[in-house]
Amino acid sequence: MSQSLVKNLIHLVFSTKHRTKWIPPSCQQSLWAYQAGIFSQWDSPAIIIGGIDGQHRLYLRYIGDTNHANYQETSIY
Repeated sequence: MSQSLVKNLIHLVFSTKHRTKWIPPSCQQSLWAYQAGIFSQWDSPAIIIGGIDGQHRLYLRYIGDTNHANYQETSIY
């Protein structure tokens, strides 16, 4: 039986409303670690997670078992 393998890299960028600084720097590291854990559970490890005030960036490997919309929903909420 044939099989299709997908291995894409995703660069996801989003920001807070009006780029307000509502995520304190003391919470950013734990937020990024939490998101990295979610993507690892999906077998799509995060390569880089970070950001600046009011903006968040994710660079991860997309394996193909999960819908692209799930990445966006999980990383934003």
